[in-house]
Amino acid sequence: MAVSTKRFAILVSIIVIVVIAVFSWIKLIQYTWEDSRTVIHKTITEIDILNVKATTVTYVRNGESVKVENHEIALTQEEIHQLIQLFNNVQENRVFAVPSVKSNIVLGILITMVDRTQVRIQYDSTDVYVTRTDKSSTTYKVEQEELKSFIEELKNHN
Repeated sequence: MAVSTKRFAILVSIIVIVVIAVFSWIKLIQYTWEDSRTVIHKTITEIDILNVKATTVTYVRNGESVKVENHEIALTQEEIHQLIQLFNNVQENRVFAVPSVKSNIVLGILITMVDRTQVRIQYDSTDVYVTRTDKSSTTYKVEQEELKSFIEELKNHN
């Protein structure tokens, strides 16, 4: 009888350990998923902005080579305000992580924050990409028609 009681106690202990391990694993996965969802796109507060620089990029073919020309765009305070509003209005379900930005960028906006972190908004005539550099570098694509249209207007106003 003592042997079967020991076996039962061991079996119950193993079951309890397995249940705790499975529960912990589920909680870890849930926490990681929720954390990764919420940090990909962060809003910007205008008071935290140190500098905003916008540049159009033109590719000029010269025989077999391609010359890249950068032209700075002077943004007004109103344009910066509108850009930040559109950026902050991006919905979570319109943000998609990507490994990198395409190389054929036609417009780039560099937002330098007071704490020296940066937000780069890049446009390739099709998609809007954001690269945020703070503790690490995060790159994602934004599918928001209003932001894309605004960036297209900036590209064409030069």
